[in-house]
Amino acid sequence: MRNILILLLVITTGCINSQEKSKHSTLNLTVSEDFSFFYTKFYSDTSYQSKRILKPLKGTIKAWDDDVVKEESWDNKKVTITPKVKFLQVYKNLKTDLIKKDTIVIEKYWIEQSGFQIEKKFILQSGKWYLYSYDISNL
Repeated sequence: MRNILILLLVITTGCINSQEKSKHSTLNLTVSEDFSFFYTKFYSDTSYQSKRILKPLKGTIKAWDDDVVKEESWDNKKVTITPKVKFLQVYKNLKTDLIKKDTIVIEKYWIEQSGFQIEKKFILQSGKWYLYSYDISNL
């Protein structure tokens, strides 16, 4: 009888440990958000967009101010993100590139030999995409 109780105790303990391991491995598995879904929603929904900008936003804004190049950060500035479609409507010679890697996507717009370039970096953090850096150069 005593042996049966010990055997039941060992089996019960083993089952409990197995369930705990299963719970932990399920909790650690995070499904990453699809970048295409994020990208479309980011540019179409300003409320969603503001929640998906990591603050403080990295990057700079460079432009001419009289005869001097002025460089500013995004600190204390309203961030306005213009989608590629709007730029393409205005600038017919705009070049674009989207470089995708596992945890970072770099979006670039530029006009060759003009000094105009925009670069945005999106990073994957805890399974969700965020705008991490935004550089504008109009020199």
